[in-house]
Amino acid sequence: RGPGAIAAASRFSKGCLSLLRAFARSGELSGRCLAVATAVIEKINPADYTAWKLRWDCSRALSGLSGSSSNASSSSPLSSPLPSPSSSSFLAEEARLCARVAARSGFKNYQLWNHRGKIIAEAVGEGGGGGEGNEAAAEAAATEFAKLIAGRELAFASAALSDDAKNYHAWSHRCLVAGIVRCPQLWEGEREFAGGAIAEDPGSNSAWAHR
Repeated sequence: RGPGAIAAASRFSKGCLSLLRAFARSGELSGRCLAVATAVIEKINPADYTAWKLRWDCSRALSGLSGSSSNASSSSPLSSPLPSPSSSSFLAEEARLCARVAARSGFKNYQLWNHRGKIIAEAVGEGGGGGEGNEAAAEAAATEFAKLIAGRELAFASAALSDDAKNYHAWSHRCLVAGIVRCPQLWEGEREFAGGAIAEDPGSNSAWAHR
């Protein structure tokens, strides 16, 4: 890249980080805050704690799950409010963000896995609500929903382990999934998964700890 492009990238980074700090101080949860947090994660620093936290808080607020949002006017392109995601779709978008970040910068990113863990807890909790008139049917539906979420998350962790079989974050994520979903079939599957990893590498401390 030429000097002009480098200078422009530097101005973009400084501007985004300055806005991010301002939003963190003010507590604003809005579309423009979400846009800035996302820009920092995807274009500047995929391991920025503040950006990930603001991204989560903004997404939940805009979906109606917590707090309220406020949109101040500004001439900056980053100030344009994003469409408010529904409570059922924002989790899917957060999962897609994690996948994009992993594809671009790799799986060794604590903030990415922490964010993904929040998605599981929120999704399983959301899927288990309702059903007062028929508790058995509601419980069965919640169990199936949890299994669906678990399958997706375990596939994500498996992708990370195929890249690095000793990725601590991926193994921890599998443990987190098993703990949240709490399904005997899933636990048995994890025992077999760990056994396969041990067969391939008997010295894998991560696989032994998981088992």
